[in-house]
Amino acid sequence: MSKSSLHTIVALAQQRMDSAAKKLSIFNSYLQAAEKKLALLEEYRNNYQIYLHNSMKQGIEHTQWYNFTTFMQKLESAVDEQRQTVKLAENNRNTGRDEFQIYQRKLKSFEALLKRQQQAEVQQQVKIEQKLMDEFATSNFIRNTIDPVDQ
Repeated sequence: MSKSSLHTIVALAQQRMDSAAKKLSIFNSYLQAAEKKLALLEEYRNNYQIYLHNSMKQGIEHTQWYNFTTFMQKLESAVDEQRQTVKLAENNRNTGRDEFQIYQRKLKSFEALLKRQQQAEVQQQVKIEQKLMDEFATSNFIRNTIDPVDQ
């Protein structure tokens, strides 16, 4: 594989990992927002239950009781729906995290290949330089050992 094509592969892997990181960040934001909304709904439901309990101590009319229970059912339904939203957001975040980790591992693998290729090129260059130095030393030795009268 040529040096430029390996650089291209590393660059593409970096882009894919960056894209996956952005998606993961978005999924994390959605999850945090969904969890916050769920916490608010649960807090609101708990406060409303306390309000209902205190109202029952003082006595409430049938229509108020009906309105309270109807509203509590709707609120409980909203809490359940939000729990499903949180679960979906968690699944999306987990999928995004897995995708990010896959691209991260691929990038590290390609970078390791590139590093090995660069090290091999350096070693090849050292060998070439050593060969040239040996040839120079040999020719210099031969020149110095030949008797000037023989020439």
